[in-house]
Parts: sequence; structure tokens; C-alpha cells
Amino acid sequence: MSDPAGVFEVMVFSEVLAASRDLIERAVADSFPLLVEADAQRRDDDLSPFARALSPFDQAVAKAPTVVEVFVGAEEAVDSLAKLLAREKPGRGVVKLKVPDGASEIEVQLPGRWAVTTETRQAIKAIPGVVHVEMV
Repeated sequence: MSDPAGVFEVMVFSEVLAASRDLIERAVADSFPLLVEADAQRRDDDLSPFARALSPFDQAVAKAPTVVEVFVGAEEAVDSLAKLLAREKPGRGVVKLKVPDGASEIEVQLPGRWAVTTETRQAIKAIPGVVHVEMV
């Protein structure tokens, strides 16, 4: 496995591997990240992590409470954003609009909560008139 700090090994015992084999194969084939729930044991100066469970990272993100700030530069972006969110699954994510108002900005929290996945954020970024999308 790897993260921004480097590459490391995680022990996956046979029970976890058997339960997660299909998921691992799909993750490799489709290049999507996995969330590894792990415990660790210290041996001398080494830390040995071992997996307890694996799940698609986007599923975990969609279930987590998140706030997405959408900086809008054009009015038509608001209508497109509303249509996009109407197609999304319910979840725990909050979406806030940030609209410029002279030297300041107006913030509006949209009613509702959505499962905000990586794909959702990318779709929001692609809306004409959306200037910036930020996870808070």
C-alpha cells in the first residue's frame, strides 16, 4: 500500500482476504481506492499493521459527514447544481454555495444532505459557472 508518506505493508489474514477478494480484484481492475480498517502491533522499533476490513473508499466518504463549498461565478451554475443534486443519493454531506457580493461573499447552505462522492465533486467542478469546489 502507499500514502503520501511512502509505501508500507499491511498484513491481510486469510479470513479478511477471503471476504474481500472480489472487492480487491475490482479495485485493481477499475483503479479505485480502498479504505483499510486496521489494527497495529509494535515489534521492537517496527509497527506492523494488519487489516480488519476493507471497503470502497468512496462508500466511506459518502457516509461521512462532509461539507462541500461550491464557489459560483455565474447564475446558471445554480440551476445546473440543483439538477445534479436532485439525482444524487441521500447522505450526510452538506453543500454550501459561495456567491461573490462585491468585496465579500454570500454563503447559502442548501437544504438537504447528499452522499457526496468523488464523482459528485468532479461533476460539480465540471458545471459551467462553478469557479471552485472545496471540501471543508
